[in-house]
Amino acid sequence: MLISSRIKDLISEKNLSISAFELEINAGNSSVLRIIQRDSNVSGNILTKILNRYSEISPEWLILGKGSMYKESGDISNSSQSNRPIEEYKKQCAKCIENCTLLDQLRDHIETQKDLIRMYKEKLDQHSFPQDRSR
Repeated sequence: MLISSRIKDLISEKNLSISAFELEINAGNSSVLRIIQRDSNVSGNILTKILNRYSEISPEWLILGKGSMYKESGDISNSSQSNRPIEEYKKQCAKCIENCTLLDQLRDHIETQKDLIRMYKEKLDQHSFPQDRSR
């Protein structure tokens, strides 16, 4: 299941429209709608906004699709001793989000390179080159 599908599940779980959800997480107009409609990649920025707004949502579920949607009750505690693993987990999630952002940037770069290759190929196809008659 894609992250976009889990976002759709979260929106349904919260009984929100997509536009209301976008307002809740302070996302750009129709940004979440485009992600859901196209099953496209989700930027680290959107993931961060979702996890900041809905702190009860498990980052592992949202990003990786593992576990349940909600954090277990044991994950939420006021003692500094039990907060240490949570803080470490948050750091790991931040790294995952950073990696997702880097992957998005790499995909964009690859698509740009593909477009350039197509353009140069078209230009080459438009030119005729003399045949090698030495054979």
